[in-house]
Amino acid sequence: VIEQRRPDYPVHCFCPLQLSRRVDLFVDNFPGKVGFAVKANGEALVLDHLVKSRLHFFDAASIAEIALVRQLDADARIFYDNPIKSEDEIELAYFQYGIRSFALDDEIELAKIQSIIGNDPSVQLTVRFKISGAYAAQDLNTKFGADVEEATHLLRQVKKAGYKPALTFHPGSQCY
Repeated sequence: VIEQRRPDYPVHCFCPLQLSRRVDLFVDNFPGKVGFAVKANGEALVLDHLVKSRLHFFDAASIAEIALVRQLDADARIFYDNPIKSEDEIELAYFQYGIRSFALDDEIELAKIQSIIGNDPSVQLTVRFKISGAYAAQDLNTKFGADVEEATHLLRQVKKAGYKPALTFHPGSQCY
């Protein structure tokens, strides 16, 4: 396209059939639940096509991403996996958008979440675990994540508080 048209401005290319094939490949062959990280491509056209192609699990990093997914799929399961959120963002996510899964990587975030949502055993609190990012162009574990000792402590605190404990990690961006 670029070679033929030689545009002077950005060109948006979208192949719904190819996207559907990729979704089918994952959904039909992966034994677990398949989701999509909205930050990878937050275009409404793409997300709407993913919803229509049987994806209903989404990882969101902001309220704007949550709002967009909720607009396209009222029943989507959205994981708010940004480990640092403002009190207003937590409140909006929980009360307005029905989010029941939040990530955290320290006790400050745990206390913030608890103070806003109270005791709700339907809520999953996911501890972001720090791993080696040696095989990524951008090692995000220098920015986010709890080490083994911190993660273990946080998971115990989450369980003790009556939430569903879970563990997540981010391998970094542009993995080799």
